[in-house]
Amino acid sequence: MAREHMVNYFLADWERIEATMLAVALGDIQVLEVKGKEIKVYNKPPDTKMLQIISETVIGRPKQEVAGSIDLPQLEGLTKDIRSILEKK
Repeated sequence: MAREHMVNYFLADWERIEATMLAVALGDIQVLEVKGKEIKVYNKPPDTKMLQIISETVIGRPKQEVAGSIDLPQLEGLTKDIRSILEKK
């Protein structure tokens, strides 16, 4: 019930939450003119963690390689043991 309440609370104000997340992710840039050239200065730097969260939400997580190997005979033995336990119940 609490989760449903929080979901509804966030959805009711989603546009502002989304804009805030994006602002945090991108940081706050101030454009200054120095000697006729524009330079950008961060008042607040971008938050790379928030950028990662947004990109993974929109695009999806990249595939990750898993290192290791499977000992097939050991796995088959484990499967037999599990079946034996389940059959006793």
